[in-house]
Amino acid sequence: MLSDARLSTSGGVYSFELSMTVAASYQLSILLNGSATAASPYGVRVDPSVAEISRCVLIGNSFGAATAGKTIDFVVQVNDLYSNRITLATSENLLLFVVQIVSPKVSFLAARPSRSPESF
Repeated sequence: MLSDARLSTSGGVYSFELSMTVAASYQLSILLNGSATAASPYGVRVDPSVAEISRCVLIGNSFGAATAGKTIDFVVQVNDLYSNRITLATSENLLLFVVQIVSPKVSFLAARPSRSPESF
């Protein structure tokens, strides 16, 4: 979605600023008096922003109970501030997953850097 748009002009030059919140591929058309300008439309790709922990989702069936010796499977769906799913880590989004299990008798901590959420 378009969250903000600004237009400014100086000496016949028009500057546009757009802020998008939905990661997707778009077609940007520029019209002057109803007619498309040369080479319009333009392809624009909006990528997700950086990971936002408050928007990440834990998915799985075994959170309430587990059986000793059996594996618990879950998935962390990593999202940005606008709930866009992050499917590939970038230099700004190096993902470091930490799993911590705590009980009165046991404490366990594991961390693993990841290049992509699918690499687990």
